Amino acid sequence: MENKQSIAEAILEIRDRVIQTAKRVLRNPEEITIMAVSKNASIQQMEEAFHAGITLFGENRIQHALPKIQFFHSHPAFQSAEFQFIGHLQTNKMNKIIPAFSAIQSVTDSKLVEVLHQRVPSYLSPYPILLEVKTSPEEYKLGWQPENLIQEFEALMGYSSVNIIGLMTMAPFVEEESLIRRSFRTLRETKETLEKKYSIPLPVLSMGMSRDYTIAIEEGSNLLRIGNAIFGG
Repeated sequence: MENKQSIAEAILEIRDRVIQTAKRVLRNPEEITIMAVSKNASIQQMEEAFHAGITLFGENRIQHALPKIQFFHSHPAFQSAEFQFIGHLQTNKMNKIIPAFSAIQSVTDSKLVEVLHQRVPSYLSPYPILLEVKTSPEEYKLGWQPENLIQEFEALMGYSSVNIIGLMTMAPFVEEESLIRRSFRTLRETKETLEKKYSIPLPVLSMGMSRDYTIAIEEGSNLLRIGNAIFGG
């Protein structure tokens, strides 16, 4: 009977693959952060991940995330844990989401940026956000088309209560590597265009999940959102 891999073993294996992939493309693996997508994980599983060196967690539902956040932040040993919101952002839940998370990765349109600007309390301003870019054509995906984001970005920079720290995307769920790679490359090229055109840094490139994170590293990702490969499922 095959032994089930522990969470610590899974994280060690992922770190090894990150290091090897980064070195192969002449990148510094220390610059690549692993986020554990913990939306389906228990607090006990998250504790195991934390003890294995994971300090950044991604959650997509505020009602499920709050007990986890409260648990971690109420225990001195776990207070270095950081939580970012990666789910569909609804305006009616923003007032709870903003103070609970250190950043929101899933900002999909200019209206959400405007509402965030209005809702962020002064003590959290400027609030870190990532803009979600639609880099493949699936109908269910939200986010800016790259060319539209480039056109709208100057206006987005005018919202002083938010701090646009980078971009995020999800690759298509396909087997064909060239389509996955094209998605990631599009995000990187969009980031580079924005940085050059508007003379600003966008330090975070959030792309790559359990099934495609090595391709994402090859294309420039520095924040990997990994769930199933850590927690199973």
